[in-house]
Amino acid sequence: RDSSTSRGLGDVYKRQISIIKVEFYKDALKENEAEAKAKQEFMKTLRDDIKVFNNEFKYEPLREKFAKLYELIIYTDPISTSIVEDIEDEINDNYSSLKSAYYDNDYEKVSYQIDKVISLVKERSIKIRSAK
Repeated sequence: RDSSTSRGLGDVYKRQISIIKVEFYKDALKENEAEAKAKQEFMKTLRDDIKVFNNEFKYEPLREKFAKLYELIIYTDPISTSIVEDIEDEINDNYSSLKSAYYDNDYEKVSYQIDKVISLVKERSIKIRSAK
């Protein structure tokens, strides 16, 4: 038996294993990147929306209060985790109600919804900090 052939096959197998490992790690990296992007999607969408809404918000008596909400959303931690999914759903629902109330000129409800969303965003931030 020729020992060089046997050694050559061993090298081929090692190379195949290395290639499989590289492909596995590439796939794992892509998965992690997709997860990270998805975890940032909620806040990115909310930030994009509130930037547009900020330009539309003209009701002066609530402008200062809305500015606080705007800053809070813009500067809050963008990363989501499973522990804040429920709060994010509530934020989304209340933010939608805020916008609807604004377009209906129901400024009493707008004021209430701003307070509610501020409270929820703060609660979300606390939960995220405690999870780190």
